[in-house]
Amino acid sequence: MPNQLKAGTRRLSYIEDRINAKALDVLAAAQSTNVSALIRQATEKFLRDVDKDGSVRKIASQIASQLPDDAEERATANLDPDTLEALTAVMKKIRK
Repeated sequence: MPNQLKAGTRRLSYIEDRINAKALDVLAAAQSTNVSALIRQATEKFLRDVDKDGSVRKIASQIASQLPDDAEERATANLDPDTLEALTAVMKKIRK
């Protein structure tokens, strides 16, 4: 079905400077792809560069697996204590 998200994905949106947006359009056309694909590539590269040991992505995966998809259920859900401890450790590492 059109506009349906694949399992394990989430729709994101953001505002971009007009010149950057146009530059992305040009790059996407030159590479025969779309802007979304370019942004996904840039995001993956950024995460690899920042999260060299994979700890941020690991805790993100744990959180995603523990929280329900439904927003109302998620609002009252609790993470298990081990995940909270791991999240605290990752946050401290990032803030240094």
